[in-house]
Amino acid sequence: IDGSQLNTEAIKGRDMMSYMRLLPGVVDTSTGRDATGGSILGGLTFNGSTGITSFTVDGVIDMDTGCSSCFAHFEPNIDSIGEVKVLTSNYQAEFGRNAGGAISVVTKSGTQQFHGSGWWTHRHEEFNANDFFNNQTGLPTSRYRYNIAGWSLGGPIFVPHHFNIAKTKLFFFASQEYTNQLSTFSNQYKSMPTQLERNGDFSKSVNGSGALIVVSDPLNGNAPFPGNVIPQNRINGWGQAMLNFFPLPNAFFPQGTPQYLQDNFQAAGSAPHPRRNDIARLDVNATSKLNGYFRWGHDADDWTELFQSSQFLTSSKGSLAQDHPNPGHGYVASVNYVFSPTLINQFTYGLTRNNWAWFETNPAAVDRSL
Repeated sequence: IDGSQLNTEAIKGRDMMSYMRLLPGVVDTSTGRDATGGSILGGLTFNGSTGITSFTVDGVIDMDTGCSSCFAHFEPNIDSIGEVKVLTSNYQAEFGRNAGGAISVVTKSGTQQFHGSGWWTHRHEEFNANDFFNNQTGLPTSRYRYNIAGWSLGGPIFVPHHFNIAKTKLFFFASQEYTNQLSTFSNQYKSMPTQLERNGDFSKSVNGSGALIVVSDPLNGNAPFPGNVIPQNRINGWGQAMLNFFPLPNAFFPQGTPQYLQDNFQAAGSAPHPRRNDIARLDVNATSKLNGYFRWGHDADDWTELFQSSQFLTSSKGSLAQDHPNPGHGYVASVNYVFSPTLINQFTYGLTRNNWAWFETNPAAVDRSL
């Protein structure tokens, strides 16, 4: 599939992996595909194979080979792609590293004429219906927003009457895509300690069947505490501080819902996930026998993730969320030399890498003193 065909097919977002499901024998169980990202290879199976998918850009592996879920180090945006090829079986030896499919991407190069593009896409929760479970528990639709803008430009590098006059020697291509998005996280149903329980009063604490949860006194032969209330002088301050770290209940679920007598807290939300994709390529035709190119790819990715270090959004001490920067880079340099009509040599050097880190967005919320 060439780059011009990619822009004629209707897809949900700006993830080129959306095109994989057009192929016979390919199943994609991912419900995302709104924008470029690192976990783009998840959910894809080729001819029933659940093996790890191979993903190369300009002939160089573009994935974390030490990761079982195989995150891509960077993903070229759709307008920077010159060609996509997918192999599902009977590979040549060069594609034999992984048991799944082999996705091969070639980036665009400049031509003798200048060509460019610009785009902006917009998605918003106001266009979406709320889901069944949110409606059942009275939770409004979470924010769901994508604003994706970008550009591409390619052509010859020349100086009129002085350098590359025929526009056949040196070419460039560059592209960027900016993604401003809010990533939605699913509804969390939890059971939080009530205000009575924080003070030792379990007289209203029942299990899923409505039966009282009896609190026994280990210093009195495990006999129940009178009234199911722990005396204040028996409450450990550290344990009480741990209970107070959790937020108070914020919901009551009516009979007939799965959360009835099971949970008393719910939280859902979305968080910013800004990304920027950069592609730059330089092609050189030095002589009729010698040519080559250099390409740089980069993803700037910084995701605020909810419900990672905790299953609730806030506590009495502030927000609990994690910042997950995951920038990736990819470099490739390739040179071709024709020795004779029957002897050609190609030398390619490639390097891809990414960083994988987690930080508390509000370190004070998990300070040791708490």
